[in-house]
Amino acid sequence: MALSKEFYKYIQHFGQTIPTSVLHKFPKKKGCVALRHDIDHNIDIALEMAYYENKIGAKASYFVLPTTNYWHDKELIEKCLQLQDYGHEVGL
Repeated sequence: MALSKEFYKYIQHFGQTIPTSVLHKFPKKKGCVALRHDIDHNIDIALEMAYYENKIGAKASYFVLPTTNYWHDKELIEKCLQLQDYGHEVGL
């Protein structure tokens, strides 16, 4: 487990969240949280986060960074697809 206990507490506090792309659909909903993550360094940690978020019903936007080392990972496409399989959206 690479993530801290604080991450799990933080995400549990929000409960169900939505990706940023659908936030506009809920302009008057109180307590609606759009969650996004910039994957600046490690896509494998992002996958761990995405797995846990999916497990508790949270959905998020994950943004990959074309100028980072993982961009050349042979499994990058598969990892991005796994993020989507967890119910999250992937963007640049």
